[in-house]
Amino acid sequence: MKPAAPEITLRDAFVFLVPALLAVNAHFGGRLYLSELLLLAALPLLIAEQRFSRADRWPTTIVAAGLLWFWAQVITDLYRNTPPIDLLRGWSNIAFTVIDLVAILMLFSGQQRRVIIFAAGIAIGEALAYWFNPSPYAGIDPWKFGVAIPITLAIVLLSCHNAVFQNRFLPAVLLLMAGVLNFAFGFRSLGGVCLIASFYLTAQAFSRGSGSLKVTPARLAAFCAIGISFAALLITAYSHAAREGFLGTPAAQKYTQESSGRFGVLLGGRPEFFVSSRAIADSPLIGHGSWAKDPKYTNELMSVLYQNGYQPDAGFRYAIQHSGYLIPTHSFLFQSWVEAGLLGAVFWLLVLALTVTTLIGTFRERQLLSPLLAFLSVFLIWNVFFSPYGADGRIVAMFTVAVLLTCKKLAVELRREVPASDQSHMEPSKLASSRTLAW
Repeated sequence: MKPAAPEITLRDAFVFLVPALLAVNAHFGGRLYLSELLLLAALPLLIAEQRFSRADRWPTTIVAAGLLWFWAQVITDLYRNTPPIDLLRGWSNIAFTVIDLVAILMLFSGQQRRVIIFAAGIAIGEALAYWFNPSPYAGIDPWKFGVAIPITLAIVLLSCHNAVFQNRFLPAVLLLMAGVLNFAFGFRSLGGVCLIASFYLTAQAFSRGSGSLKVTPARLAAFCAIGISFAALLITAYSHAAREGFLGTPAAQKYTQESSGRFGVLLGGRPEFFVSSRAIADSPLIGHGSWAKDPKYTNELMSVLYQNGYQPDAGFRYAIQHSGYLIPTHSFLFQSWVEAGLLGAVFWLLVLALTVTTLIGTFRERQLLSPLLAFLSVFLIWNVFFSPYGADGRIVAMFTVAVLLTCKKLAVELRREVPASDQSHMEPSKLASSRTLAW
């Protein structure tokens, strides 16, 4: 008999509504999102409801690191005499980070279907944001700053559907198609994320073993080496395709501009590393303050680029000139380190550790959430190193951390329900389906 569809509850509706309202936001110094206000309002009720639940080690560690990050930012801003408007933006950015994570994790309550519902809400919310409250850059590049995330996330969610997941290789094929689609429309980073996630799912499908993989130093080193090697292969393939004009004239021109310098396309595409690393070296323990500004570093960025043979385009020069001398970072990790000091970096280093250990630990345990887990994990790793933190990306990042923690918990529960002796005789698809996700 076909299992009955689960009843939709008010909490399920709320789980969908929160990310679906991402388009509703206002500018009060920084961006204030209705989605986050709803999570803030729900948090006391969620805490009261789950006050007797025993906290696991990883969630406790991540939340504690977030609180230390906030404390470090407060100390830094008081020490640096940060202007009140910047101070408010910096403190609220970190406070909502912790609030979002705790509230989303409690809303999930370890249920796979709520993870799917929230992800669908993000896809809808990002699509509505493009139509009703678009990014200033959406008119220039409607794919990258408009519909890429909703469409890609919809493909990933399709990969999590029962009918698709039963075919061991079909989820990887869909992620591969999403990667090609993003490359075709010029969203290189998202295309690379999809391809690496597809590679992970393909390797997982070929895996012969079952059960949890213990995270050892050797496995950690091998995982990182394979990931870096595959990323390098992607960069090489992209470079050849762009240089030969296979991706169109705009891609060829952009590649030529970004690869013209001494350090190639990677640093040419993310040159902020040149100066953010120097800002960290100048003050590694105490940060430079919320929304730290210093003309020394913006001028240094342009100087370093020209000295190393790069020719920044007009858009990049305009952004630097109108940034108000904001210290360039373009990285979750470096932004938090520059602004809050070492304890800001610790939070994201722990998130990276959680991401990698979860990917390794659940590698042989195909869950229905595996395609979403692979995609979000690789996307988070990219963003930690190469994307600015804040705005709607804050909710997406904390949703990803909540998914990682939920998948860890589900894997533990699955091993308790299905003894290792039974797991060894079950096919991966049947093992994953022992916890049914009906949607």
